[in-house]
Amino acid sequence: MDDFDIVRELAALKEGIPVLPMQHYQVCVHTGDRWAAETDANVYITIFGQKGDTGRRLLYRSKEHDYKFIRDQVDIFELEAVSLEDLTKIIVSHDGVGHGAGLYLEKVVISEKDGPNNGKDIVFPYGHWLDDNEEDKKVEVELFPDDAAAQSEFVEKDIATLKDIDNYASKGEWNVWVTSGDDSDAGTGAKVCVVVYGLNGSTEMIELKNEDVEEFKSDETQQFCISVGEIGPIYKIRMTLDSPEHDASFYLLRMKMKDVDTNQEFHFPYNDWLKMTDGSRDAYLELPAIWPDVKPLQAQKYVLSVTTGDKPGSETFADLYCTLIGDWGDTGKRMLSKSNNKRPFKNGQMDIFTMDILDLGKIDKVIIGHNSEGRGAGWYCANVTIKSSEDANSEVVFPCHRWFDSDLEDHKLERELVPAVELPVVTTDDSEGEETKPETKGEWKVLVTVATLEKQQNGVKIDKVTLTIYGEQGVTKPVDLKSKQGSAFEPEKTEEFDINVGLIGDIYKVRINQESQGSITPHWHVKEICMEDIHTKEQLKFDYSRWLGQENVDSALELPALRAGGKGLPVVPYQISVKTGDDSDAATYSNVFITLFGKKGDTGMRQLAENKDKSFKFQKGQIDVFTMDAVELGQIDRIVITKGPGDPWMLDRITVKEEFASSEGVFSHNGWLGDRDHTNDHIDVELLEPEINPSVVATPNDGTEEPRVSQGEWTVWTLTSDDDGAGTTAQVYVTLCGDKGDTERIHLLPNGRDVFAKGETGDFDIKVTEDIGVVFKVRVGFMDNSESANASWKLDTIRFKDKHTKEEFSYEYNDWIVTSTELDGIVEFPVIWPAFPYMPMTKYQVAVYTGDKDNASTNAHVYVTVFGEMGNTGFRYLHRSKNNDNKFEQGQMDLFEVGAVCMGDLTKVVVGHDGQGIGSGWYLDKIVIKELPDDDLEYVFKCDRWLDEGEDDGKTEVELNLTREREITTWKVVTTTGTDETNSTDATVSLVLYGDKGHSKPLAITREGGFTYAEGQTDEFEVETGEDIGDVYKLRIGYEDISNKPQWFLKTLTMQPIPSGEECTFELNGWIWVSDTQDGWREIPLKKANPEEMLDVYKYCVEVYTGNESGAGTDAEVYLQIFGERGDTGVRRLIGALNNTTKFETGQMDVFEVEAVDMQKLTKIVIGHNGKGFGSGWYLNKVKIKESPNANKKYIFNCDRWLDEGEDDTLIERELPLSEVIDDDKEEPEVKDGDWKVVVSTSPQENGGTDAQVSLTVFGEKGDTGSLPLGIPGGGLFESGKTDEFTVFVDPEKVGKVQKIRIEHDNAHNAPGWHLNKIVMKDLHNDRELEFSVNRWLDVEEEDGDVVRELPALWPNEDPLPATKYVIQTHTSDDIGAGTDANVYLTLYGEKGDSGKRSLRRNVEENEKFEKGKVDTFHIEAVGLDKLTKVVIGHDGQGSGSGWHLDKVTIKESEEATQEIVFPCNRWLDEDEDDKKTERELFPDEQSYVN
Repeated sequence: MDDFDIVRELAALKEGIPVLPMQHYQVCVHTGDRWAAETDANVYITIFGQKGDTGRRLLYRSKEHDYKFIRDQVDIFELEAVSLEDLTKIIVSHDGVGHGAGLYLEKVVISEKDGPNNGKDIVFPYGHWLDDNEEDKKVEVELFPDDAAAQSEFVEKDIATLKDIDNYASKGEWNVWVTSGDDSDAGTGAKVCVVVYGLNGSTEMIELKNEDVEEFKSDETQQFCISVGEIGPIYKIRMTLDSPEHDASFYLLRMKMKDVDTNQEFHFPYNDWLKMTDGSRDAYLELPAIWPDVKPLQAQKYVLSVTTGDKPGSETFADLYCTLIGDWGDTGKRMLSKSNNKRPFKNGQMDIFTMDILDLGKIDKVIIGHNSEGRGAGWYCANVTIKSSEDANSEVVFPCHRWFDSDLEDHKLERELVPAVELPVVTTDDSEGEETKPETKGEWKVLVTVATLEKQQNGVKIDKVTLTIYGEQGVTKPVDLKSKQGSAFEPEKTEEFDINVGLIGDIYKVRINQESQGSITPHWHVKEICMEDIHTKEQLKFDYSRWLGQENVDSALELPALRAGGKGLPVVPYQISVKTGDDSDAATYSNVFITLFGKKGDTGMRQLAENKDKSFKFQKGQIDVFTMDAVELGQIDRIVITKGPGDPWMLDRITVKEEFASSEGVFSHNGWLGDRDHTNDHIDVELLEPEINPSVVATPNDGTEEPRVSQGEWTVWTLTSDDDGAGTTAQVYVTLCGDKGDTERIHLLPNGRDVFAKGETGDFDIKVTEDIGVVFKVRVGFMDNSESANASWKLDTIRFKDKHTKEEFSYEYNDWIVTSTELDGIVEFPVIWPAFPYMPMTKYQVAVYTGDKDNASTNAHVYVTVFGEMGNTGFRYLHRSKNNDNKFEQGQMDLFEVGAVCMGDLTKVVVGHDGQGIGSGWYLDKIVIKELPDDDLEYVFKCDRWLDEGEDDGKTEVELNLTREREITTWKVVTTTGTDETNSTDATVSLVLYGDKGHSKPLAITREGGFTYAEGQTDEFEVETGEDIGDVYKLRIGYEDISNKPQWFLKTLTMQPIPSGEECTFELNGWIWVSDTQDGWREIPLKKANPEEMLDVYKYCVEVYTGNESGAGTDAEVYLQIFGERGDTGVRRLIGALNNTTKFETGQMDVFEVEAVDMQKLTKIVIGHNGKGFGSGWYLNKVKIKESPNANKKYIFNCDRWLDEGEDDTLIERELPLSEVIDDDKEEPEVKDGDWKVVVSTSPQENGGTDAQVSLTVFGEKGDTGSLPLGIPGGGLFESGKTDEFTVFVDPEKVGKVQKIRIEHDNAHNAPGWHLNKIVMKDLHNDRELEFSVNRWLDVEEEDGDVVRELPALWPNEDPLPATKYVIQTHTSDDIGAGTDANVYLTLYGEKGDSGKRSLRRNVEENEKFEKGKVDTFHIEAVGLDKLTKVVIGHDGQGSGSGWHLDKVTIKESEEATQEIVFPCNRWLDEDEDDKKTERELFPDEQSYVN
């Protein structure tokens, strides 16, 4: 074999001297195992021996390898030379210049192939660089056999050391050599491009091309010149193929780069294919630039999990791409085409992709997007998670929760995502059961990390961090985390806290507040919050680093708890629009705060700090827009607005919406927050029940693009399932339904291939010629959908795209479409436009009633089209009855189901038949339609005519308009009468059905022309209720007409909703009769499978007490209705008393029996009479009711009023609430401290009693009881000359020792005036008694006109509080219109209490009050106020010209007092003047005391 040497030696021939032999030397060059050890420089060797040297020889061709001097490789060369005899040294050198051109030489081993030393190896060790930029920078070295010189120590450097390179001299001009493989197809006609990455940046994509070279050929090296710019030291390259064919390939053997100026060079061996495929349209590779002794970037298989949102319309067919960006460059734009799922980016789906790339280091962001424009072509991304390898134990979460849609939000198709948190990857350990998982005790360790010093503003320190934690079952109060290191958190430090959050369930978000000192402008300094459950070891991490160092960040920031796969609620921006009122002084400069409340928690109180325009906020008539980031709240149902100290503010309304949501909530207020007398207060207002309005879902288009107009040309794709038998050869059609109308059936023509075969995707071009408006649903079916067609097709997905507007929508059906004797081969689905509401799929139950006439039935094929507010079902055959074998028989009701997109309220039905078959004519009674499964609403379409070519008008198709819509009201009622011949009746029977939502009206169960319930007979009826009564629990049955005293023995009665529903059974086995004491009604509880669960039936004992007044009795017919917590008795006649022959006599008590199902606690009664008969008026004292004659508990309903058209208020029916419950068998409750008996004695004056509401307030050393009502108005209390007793509780801890009482009434009802004699209070616990003598009127027409009296407590041997009769003068101003006719009131406040609100009704002057320029004098009696501190005065705004200009109020403590206290006002109390207040708080002018 030739040694390829270009040098030859010949031995000299000299006579007498032996000729030196020729020797073949084998030279083994060991390249070291170091980064960048290889070289493609020319390497030379000179071998020295006892007989001279070989001269400098080029090591030209390695015997074992195509490429020589590769890292960790041994290359063998052969040299022929005249024998040197014993070798003494060698010199090794190369001609490489620049970084990366050198060689790391481990050693050289030389052996002789001939001669006496044949096979003996002579080793020349080295272990150093031959590199003009490394170690001693030599490229030539002299080596000796078995030299003991130490090998250089190998210290592998991190790639980060490249950043330490100074004075990098490259000008960015490089030569590039690309060598292709030697396979015949190794070359390529595609564009070959590279991207070069340096520490200072990267190049754009550079195409490797030469003018004289059109393509890369096999087994060829091509040279190119490229300019990379000043990108700094190079650390990697990326090579890609670019071809429109998506099937290009190229075999790259190796690539070399050499700096034109510095001679630095890099070698990039690859020796593999670069290919594009349908499954992966990317053809790319990344190769590291290898520097001497520097560990290059390592290959990684990154795992990307991309989660599509679950919002309607989130899925996409677009080609998605992403770019990962990290410490070491980026991946370039990579197509996400090879998912773990058959079809990627489906709604709610997680798709997993892998990327074989070089290590990026820490990934800082992800750019993700697509290029498909048009409505519906976009995508909603929930999040992206990234693992650095398939077996990595953690993943980084990049939340998104945004649309990528040209018609939504900000119209962006590409977004930049930043990391939120790094989470451990959860693995399932089947060996560990659920029972081993420890339960949380709510105890957590919290780690708070603050920013590094350079991220903090000078002088700013964090005092305190407050954490609020939200769980699925509760929320903590704000938890204060104060630094343990001193007064503030130190930079770069992490502090640990132990907290107990309680059992609040799974944590789903945290809100953190930071408080700083030393800065006017807030900066964010908290970097991270980590939480670990002490018991379960669950870890949660919340990364706030994206806000570090930012100014004007909200002092409260929220983040969701993210778990495996990035699952967690999104952070969304809420847009808050605040409208200030239009009044002249509506504005405020106060701080305003807002708290939003939704289904998923609240935002906490947030300041509305900076509006969108950065202008003055809350000005008159202005709308201020604010943005607040918060973890998603769901539907916002209330807000709380807080105004800080400062001017009052008139708030008109607040509008809240998620940014770009399709609806917004408007919270109206139209009122003031605060007033000028309380400017130092915080004012809270809660606003509820927002008005929901539609809202824009995108920012306005900038107008640069003309809106696309549809030309009606669409492309349709169908994907047939790959299930066995899924395909079809039947003809398929589609119908597009819009808000202006529907298309005709559009036949999807197969174009000559089997497009509906199993697993096939068909594509079709269709033309819509009609203006159908916005498409909202699609109908798909077989062109022949008759019963005999017998076709089936399993449709996986169907997709539509408008060729001109680029709008598109799809629907994943994944079900069968079948035409058979049962199914009509037609399906509908809604068009789901992203971010817009859509109508759901609905099954309609169609009940078809064939008339009960001779020959009414038909064998023809019947069809219907149902119309609603939102479209129609299309033409649908009614194939098979759900409830009958033979459909459309005379007198029969047949049930069918029709699937369709919900049509809203139904409006009409078109029904007909094809006239086929003998006797095809058909008499249709009606059609009743409702939504399934069990909608309460039914739509009735009455027909009542023939559809017959030989009857009526000969039509076989009619249009039926809606007759009525109703709740489920049709019931089948079946009664069974007793078998005895006396058990029957021909009376009309009525029933009332009770449920937990209400009851029906009385329903007659009879037939036209009369009916007899015969003995032993079972009879069937239909009744209709008009209400949703809920779950049935009882029945009342009886007679409306009792004149003939009917009687009937009912065994059982069943009721069942038509057409379907649960049957209700009621068993009586008893008489329903009318007698001297029975009113003809019975109540029956619903029968239960377990008899113990059935409700009891009580015979309520009703005692009716007629009053003693003259003429109190009545001969009228009295009726009663009893109400309880569970239902009522209905109106029941009180026919005959059980204890008296003549009922309702003066002073008499009559006992009646009323049978009813247990009503639980009784609450009220309605009692009245029919007003007939001489002297029908009736004075009712009270009614007592017991659950049975022997029951101990009595329900008392007091009346003490006339039921008389000529007395009292002329009413002959009264509703009486429960007055009290007396339990004769109940033990007396234990008397406790604070229990008092109050005995009120009304004076025996004529008309001294009252029917007003009387109240008592007890005042003590510590406080008061508040107003305690004594009885109820009109309850027969406080009658002239009578004494009434009440029990009240006076809390000794809150009130203390009694000092005074206030007794008053509300001056309401017919006779409110009251002459009170005295009040006695008895302390039941301590056996003490206080007597308060009054003997005064509480009457606006008597004495001083006051209806309030205060009385001091008279304790033995103690001075009582003084009672003062204040003389009060109001000074009305002399301004025009200053007077008022309104009702004026006043409250006095002293250092020890107040007088209560008093009406200034009767002035001492006894003339017109509050006239312009007039002084009016009034007396008010009060106890123990001490020195007066203020007065509150106002009026009720009643009467024309109610506004009042008050100059001042003056007060003296008696008529004789010389000191007068002045309370200046000089303002309007007028809804139309000044600040529009009708009440003012006045304070004494201390300088104005007049002696």
